[in-house]
Amino acid sequence: MPGVSLLTYGKLFRTLKRIVYDVACIKAAVRLLTSLERLLVYRNYDLILGVDRMGLIEAAALHDATGTPYIFLSFEIMFEEETSPRFKRLEIDASKNCRLWVVQDPMRSEKLVAQNQLDIHKQFILPLASPGLAPPSGHRLRDALGIPTSKKVAISIGSIAPWTMTKDIIEGVRLWPSDWALIIHDRYGKTRSELSRLGVDTSGLEERLYFSEHAPSMIDHLESVLGGISLGIAFYQPTYDSPYTGRNLRFVGHSSGKISTYLRHGVPVAMNENGVFSYDALEYGFGIVLEHPSQIGRALKVISATHATRASDYFANRLDFNIWKEPLLRELYKHMS
Repeated sequence: MPGVSLLTYGKLFRTLKRIVYDVACIKAAVRLLTSLERLLVYRNYDLILGVDRMGLIEAAALHDATGTPYIFLSFEIMFEEETSPRFKRLEIDASKNCRLWVVQDPMRSEKLVAQNQLDIHKQFILPLASPGLAPPSGHRLRDALGIPTSKKVAISIGSIAPWTMTKDIIEGVRLWPSDWALIIHDRYGKTRSELSRLGVDTSGLEERLYFSEHAPSMIDHLESVLGGISLGIAFYQPTYDSPYTGRNLRFVGHSSGKISTYLRHGVPVAMNENGVFSYDALEYGFGIVLEHPSQIGRALKVISATHATRASDYFANRLDFNIWKEPLLRELYKHMS
């Protein structure tokens, strides 16, 4: 892409950074590592975008060394009760001098302000979404998998980790109406191996359950995967086995790229209570909100073309990156040195 450079570092340096940033949490060591990167990797910039915790801490260290302004882009929220005061101290200190911070919705904003002691007047709300409604695709994954045209199809995309409740979703398919089928689409194209690793029982589901081993390189290129799909499934169940899969998932809201991707393709969504999206699904009618995947089968009879239309409308009017692009660029230019 013109104007974009990828500056990489190896596994050894990545491991060292994890030790310094996440285990030792020593500011002097952060400055030393950042100084080394300034010599070997970084150049002179007009603005630094710090993505999530590590990016924020590095951006602040570069600002201290060079005076370059920086902006904090938050996609994951680390909670002190799931990490430690020492772990959060680096992050809070790095948040003090950021010119602007970006978060996906007011609920996550409230949590981030509390966790990072951010100035609410510097926030910019930006839902996680791609630009524009997805174009139609002549090729459809459901056809390539041999699913009869007489069947309606639901799909679960992205991770197959325990927090997605994929195992429960598959088990519930046994109770679905016979004219519905389910596709499981792992984000990296390792669907069968991931399900096997989790010990998921798929016996007796040969004509109801289908596996996608197709992995587009970009989330913006899922037209064929989501073509002809009547329902997208997105359950979030915090497992609390890491800072990423605890309260960060409990308050996922508009940071769910999975849900926004469904809506971009005009696919209604079945979800559990997750904050902003679940509230809006009830208000704007683009999906159904359930307590558990076992309830999906009974709810399938209410899914209609009206839900699909409302999904596209909701995306176009509230999520589409094109809505936010110009205001965001104005903010970025305003803070450049």
